[in-house]
Amino acid sequence: MELTEEQITSGLGVAAVGLGGMFALLPGFMNKMAGLNLSENMESRLMIRLLGMRDISMGAGMLLNRTKPEASQQWRRILAFNAITDVALFGLALPRSKSKLKTLMAITTSGAVAFFSLR
Repeated sequence: MELTEEQITSGLGVAAVGLGGMFALLPGFMNKMAGLNLSENMESRLMIRLLGMRDISMGAGMLLNRTKPEASQQWRRILAFNAITDVALFGLALPRSKSKLKTLMAITTSGAVAFFSLR
């Protein structure tokens, strides 16, 4: 069964809102889950929250424009770019990560988001 463009955009939008919400609301937990090992200071928490809000806005844009093919495609390209920057961020964190498996899983997840966004 082939997924439609609208279904792919909707799924990516829901995933972006969900993950973004987790990063925005639970920065300490997501810091540990992604293996980032950032210090627990306000600047690190703010950075993680801002990344979460970025993803929420991406997901909302995708969901609001999922029935408009050109706008939907543009939102998916932007999400792919953000996912690629996340791969780079997690890649930079990998050498000092205490949980390399968690960081590798974050890299894989971000890579999958980029792949499906460009599909």
